[in-house]
Amino acid sequence: MKKNAGNRTPLLSIDGIERFTGPHGRRYQLWVQRDLFGALIIMRSWNGELNRRGGCKATATETDTDCERQLERIRARRHQHGYVPVLRFEDRSTEGLAPSNPKH
Repeated sequence: MKKNAGNRTPLLSIDGIERFTGPHGRRYQLWVQRDLFGALIIMRSWNGELNRRGGCKATATETDTDCERQLERIRARRHQHGYVPVLRFEDRSTEGLAPSNPKH
């Protein structure tokens, strides 16, 4: 199996999972993990909020570059189908919000 120099992992969100919401309550998740042999595996899962139908798919990639290319293709396809990325709380602007200090 081919590897790229530097063994770079594609950029994803901090927690390693990209989340998208789509039309009619559809949800989609995308993440990358390594298998026991060091290959990059693109993991996808989807479901519906209203009908609970869903599924998952794992796709092995040969190189880091191939993985990045496939991730971009998947993101573009989700966008074509009306999906938008979900921002995590840390990504949203906190301007004007007081920090929370829980009391012990």
